[in-house]
Amino acid sequence: MSFRISGPFTPRERPADTRALVDTFLAGDPAFGRIVSDTSFDVSPRAFIATATIALAFWIAFFVGLWRVRARILVVAPKRNTGTR
Repeated sequence: MSFRISGPFTPRERPADTRALVDTFLAGDPAFGRIVSDTSFDVSPRAFIATATIALAFWIAFFVGLWRVRARILVVAPKRNTGTR
């Protein structure tokens, strides 16, 4: 399966001013530039989707468990009648 970037320009046909703008931004933030340069768009996102789905399931289980523990902790005992009026 291949993905195609839609738009008026293909990656090789970018206008020079756009390329200069992106290069200037990436020079100012080398960490972001590294992420962008290491990103490949020619691989399948299946592994990422599987990992994200598993992580979501664990987060849901965590918050459900937290909600149940919170409900047990916040149980308020009824007031006892001390006999004084």
